[in-house]
Amino acid sequence: NVDRIREFIKNVYVDKKFAGSRTSDKPPRDTV
Repeated sequence: NVDRIREFIKNVYVDKKFAGSRTSDKPPRDTV
């Protein structure tokens, strides 16, 4: 499914983006 792939890529991108700015905060996956 293309949607699943897009979701996965978006999640990874958000993970990296949030990991760079707020590392002490709760995991980005929680907010998704």
